[in-house]
Amino acid sequence: MKPEPLPGAVADAVAALAVLYEQPASDVAQPAAGPGETSAGTQKLAAGGDGAQGLGLPAGTVALAVAVESSPPVPLALALVDPSGNILATAEGAAGSSVLEAPAAAGPYVVQVLNLGLQAVEVWTLATPLVARDDSAAP
Repeated sequence: MKPEPLPGAVADAVAALAVLYEQPASDVAQPAAGPGETSAGTQKLAAGGDGAQGLGLPAGTVALAVAVESSPPVPLALALVDPSGNILATAEGAAGSSVLEAPAAAGPYVVQVLNLGLQAVEVWTLATPLVARDDSAAP
């Protein structure tokens, strides 16, 4: 029994993927920015308490994403503070997690977390910068 031919759109997609896989990596366009190194930390917060985590962003940083999660899950508030003390972004989460994204540049920042719950928690914080790619390193 002979397999049936692929429908036109599927056949075109398969052909396009084959061409893509045959191209040298240097011929494939690269995005202007990508994720930098993720930093992580944990802290214990009392009910209604707050905590801060410092972080340094590398040269070429154009934005930052921060995520926090508590155990046990409680409402959290999150703020990103720049080197001048300005609040760049805030976020609140009701189910034990919160995420924010903000434009940022290289330098020191502070991630401020507030436990809005009625019990002590452990909070896990992840922060990943979006960093401009260095075109001079391309092949």
